[in-house]
Amino acid sequence: MDRRSFLATATGALSIGVAGCLGFEEGRAAGDHDVGMTQVDFRPEELTVDVGTTVEFRNTSSHGHTVTAVDIPEDATYFATGEFDDYEAATEAYESNNGGILTQGQSHEHTFEIPGRYDYVCIPHLASDMRGVVHVEE
Repeated sequence: MDRRSFLATATGALSIGVAGCLGFEEGRAAGDHDVGMTQVDFRPEELTVDVGTTVEFRNTSSHGHTVTAVDIPEDATYFATGEFDDYEAATEAYESNNGGILTQGQSHEHTFEIPGRYDYVCIPHLASDMRGVVHVEE
């Protein structure tokens, strides 16, 4: 194989391999209301949606992640992978038995019914500052 053929093949293979890390799945772009995960980031880190929108959080990484709300509007429904009722319960479950972990390819959905700012984190990657925000508008 000559150098040009090798580089063309390698570039194509690299593009396919990186696509999963960037929130692409089987050749299609992630939806407008999807949040993917890299090794230590949510992608996108901030998302703006309308009231009533369902957002899918999909683990597009080979690492385990949680999606755990830390600050949400008053009267909003709490959300966390593992369906915990609050941050303390989610943290305790993760620390005791990896509760709430999404493995590669798994996803979690949440419908945002109250306008406002929703801050969330990945508990296992707090030290790497893995945080995200969903802004919900009327």
